Amino acid sequence: MTDCLEASQTPSPASNFKKCDRKSNDFNQCLMTAVQGAIKQLENPIPELGLPSLEPVRDPHLIVAPGSNIFHIEQNYENFDSYGFSTANVSKF
Repeated sequence: MTDCLEASQTPSPASNFKKCDRKSNDFNQCLMTAVQGAIKQLENPIPELGLPSLEPVRDPHLIVAPGSNIFHIEQNYENFDSYGFSTANVSKF
């Protein structure tokens, strides 16, 4: 019985994410704070929610379309890892 009580008192990983009221006057500020907090939390995976880590963001196949200026070639990458997303700063929406 104590196992059931302990499990019911353990906060869900989803409860760690800040929630914002869309009707609130400070919604944009709240949302910026919430997204910034989520980015920090996703520095590590959250398996209970099926969320991967932001470090690195892995893409098995990445295609970059040709640019209109200098590079007029299509770029194709396999097993591409991007780093630095967990250090992003949200400044506006």
